[in-house]
Amino acid sequence: MKATRNSQTPREFISGVQKSVMEAREPAASLAALPRIFDRDLEIYLNGQRLGWPWLEQHMRELHTRLKDIEVEVTHAAREGHVLLERHLVRAVASDGGEPWEAEIMAVYELTADDKIKVWRELARIPGDYTGW
Repeated sequence: MKATRNSQTPREFISGVQKSVMEAREPAASLAALPRIFDRDLEIYLNGQRLGWPWLEQHMRELHTRLKDIEVEVTHAAREGHVLLERHLVRAVASDGGEPWEAEIMAVYELTADDKIKVWRELARIPGDYTGW
């Protein structure tokens, strides 16, 4: 029997999210995973800017266009009730020149009763001219 998301450790939970979305080999697979993971009324706050579902879809398309060989390492994760905190590193290679690319992300998520991400607050250290794509 498959374990429910509630029975996972916080690190297993967020690592599964990252694997489904960030590490997906095809942009279509990443986009297909979004409704399983995120509430349709998703609120995103990235470095203080309020965004939502349309931005998330565009961000995933851009991410998979601009980067290849994406790997995510979840370094910290903790959960209290419906709040999850985490830090992860994203390592990849730029598609247009093969340069190494690395970002550090710290986020707090508010989850629904069925563990979908409803509110996402993120502070990100991203190299170069990143503007959220």
